[in-house]
Amino acid sequence: MEMSQASKQTTIHEESEHVQNPEPDQIFSPRRSLELNQKKWWISVALCLFLVLLGDSLVMRCFS
Repeated sequence: MEMSQASKQTTIHEESEHVQNPEPDQIFSPRRSLELNQKKWWISVALCLFLVLLGDSLVMRCFS
């Protein structure tokens, strides 16, 4: 019984260490995060502009 208690405590301790020390790939610096947000923003703007132009061309084609 004592071995299972000790192994449970070891497992819990290892899990808490894993949570406290994430992988280096998962850590984003503020600069990296800002670059990702700007990239997402530009992709959103480009997509919206494309959809507006596509809709405009379809409307002009249908009603002309």
